[in-house]
Amino acid sequence: MKKMMYFDPDDVRAADKLAVEEYGIPSLTLMENAGRNAADEIIKAYPYCEKILILAGNGNNGGDGFVAARHILLAGKTVFIITSSGTDKYKGDAQHNLKLLLCADYPN
Repeated sequence: MKKMMYFDPDDVRAADKLAVEEYGIPSLTLMENAGRNAADEIIKAYPYCEKILILAGNGNNGGDGFVAARHILLAGKTVFIITSSGTDKYKGDAQHNLKLLLCADYPN
């Protein structure tokens, strides 16, 4: 059995800040990579599952969920999203990725 790695939210925020401020990686790129990798892992772990539920929290975690949803849709799966607040509450990168999710044309 694979050992699950856990990262404290404060450590992740510090790593994101370092990536943006010290290495010049845009925060949208970090969110895209996180969401795409999450989608890839979900599809790999559940290859026969055709319907996926994503719980999108407030802030950037919700944005990661929106990116994951977009990539799962592009893989031809059905996605349901439950948001923890109204979609008008998302700001910045999360709002950007919500708009991309809602405006894109997907297979099926």
